[in-house]
Amino acid sequence: MSTRLSRSAQHEWVVDRYEAFPFRGPSGNPAIADLAIVTRDGAVPVVVATERGDNPGISVTNGAEQLAAQVLIRIFPERIGQGQPFRLVEHYRGGSEIYFDGVRWTDKSSMQEVQFKDFRLRGETVPRIGEASEWLNLDERIAKVIAEQVVQRADARAATLDRKSTVSRAEVGLSR
Repeated sequence: MSTRLSRSAQHEWVVDRYEAFPFRGPSGNPAIADLAIVTRDGAVPVVVATERGDNPGISVTNGAEQLAAQVLIRIFPERIGQGQPFRLVEHYRGGSEIYFDGVRWTDKSSMQEVQFKDFRLRGETVPRIGEASEWLNLDERIAKVIAEQVVQRADARAATLDRKSTVSRAEVGLSR
């Protein structure tokens, strides 16, 4: 289910979209992450991939190249071939305290931006983009939006999932 949120002031980062996002890992096995699309007019969009407790497949870290390629193809097809079509941030709930540009966030989750060598699409069976090369801290403005909006949604989703024991292939949105 996708949620479209209203845009506030044009200069602020806002969460425009939040949804469960099924994807395939390098071996083709199904996985799922929660995605938030964070935007600001004139800026490269930020995609926050939250690791789900009910993910049946590869983690957002180990499947970063495949996840990014599938985001590019399915959400930003008009940006294929552009230098940096979006920024990818991985988010894990319940990690250690995090610091962004000297600011301490108390949601105790882990968030880092994944840097890729390039965004050229590769792969035939399961698409991927260039190799993930670095994981970096976020700038304070984006980190604040994520901490205030995305983490809250991820926590709400996790509370709902805690009531479920497993996720089915249909819920992941993938069939064999």
